[in-house]
Amino acid sequence: MDSEPSTVTQAQTSPKAPGTWFKDHAEVLVAIIILVGGYVYLFIGPTTDRAAVITMMTVVGTYYFGSSSGSNVKNDIIAKIKGEPKG
Repeated sequence: MDSEPSTVTQAQTSPKAPGTWFKDHAEVLVAIIILVGGYVYLFIGPTTDRAAVITMMTVVGTYYFGSSSGSNVKNDIIAKIKGEPKG
């Protein structure tokens, strides 16, 4: 029996490089800021720009929760299986 862990286990448990948390979560943070800001604007902002704000919120929500986000996850999984770097 091998006493050393396999390279797969090492890759999964190795620490991430500093500064990658924001890169990994930037898209989520921007989506949350736009959606929350949009809801706040709808309730306390002027009534003249509501159609534009609703459109922006719809586009962001559709992208983040829709097929584009799923497609990005699929591409990351395929790249991981092939051993290609993420990007």
